[in-house]
Amino acid sequence: MKFSSLLKAETERVWSRPVLELTSILVFLLSLSVAPLVSVIPPDRLQAEIFSKIVGFITLYADSLTLFLGLICAVLGTLSFAKDYEQGLLQTLLSLPLSRSLVFVSKLIAVTVPITLIAWVTMVFSLSLSFYFALDIVFRTAFYVLPIIFIISLLSFSLATLISLLAKRILPSILASTASILILFMISNPPMATLGDFRYLAYTPLRAPVMTLIRVFGESYFGSNVLEALPETGTLLTLSLTYALVPLFFAFLYFTRKLEIKQ
Repeated sequence: MKFSSLLKAETERVWSRPVLELTSILVFLLSLSVAPLVSVIPPDRLQAEIFSKIVGFITLYADSLTLFLGLICAVLGTLSFAKDYEQGLLQTLLSLPLSRSLVFVSKLIAVTVPITLIAWVTMVFSLSLSFYFALDIVFRTAFYVLPIIFIISLLSFSLATLISLLAKRILPSILASTASILILFMISNPPMATLGDFRYLAYTPLRAPVMTLIRVFGESYFGSNVLEALPETGTLLTLSLTYALVPLFFAFLYFTRKLEIKQ
């Protein structure tokens, strides 16, 4: 079986009806709640204000999307491994002339790439409705959020995969995966009444990717003095990738070398 065929089959299985439809609708509704269609800026405004509005929408959208993106990737990642293990599908897949690495990569791509594209395309569409007169600015600024969405998806998938490979059961894996995302989200979003000077938030797993985006836009459009409290862009990006790749690395090693398939 070719890798392309494996990837196609995995993607169709993960995003079978109604998962794709429901996810697309929920992401679209989320984008509308962030920027209502009535908030259209007339074309005669200054370009700087257009930049500011678009960047404000993008950063708010990325921040609002974090929890939803984390939960959906955690659930889909868990089902992709724990469900296949419990139902014996992994035994069938690994009996084919395919390496475990290809099976793992196909599952990773089948979960993270579609949800990343759905979230990004929805964001661009919503932006285009409000800023139809500045599409060049929309696409130029929206480009930066694409890797951020992918990093958030990858982190959630990595945690869910590692948990599901260790638990090997659907229900415990889903509960543990979603609980881990919720805990990370609460750590990254303390109550406003007790917020204070929480500079550590930039170093938390779910906040670091969004802070990276804010740092990039801050330096590009608002000046470096706006975000003096944040670490450098490279530091935030490295930290975000580390959070995502470390659990993915251990999940990959366990799947390719240690996982025992039941007979």
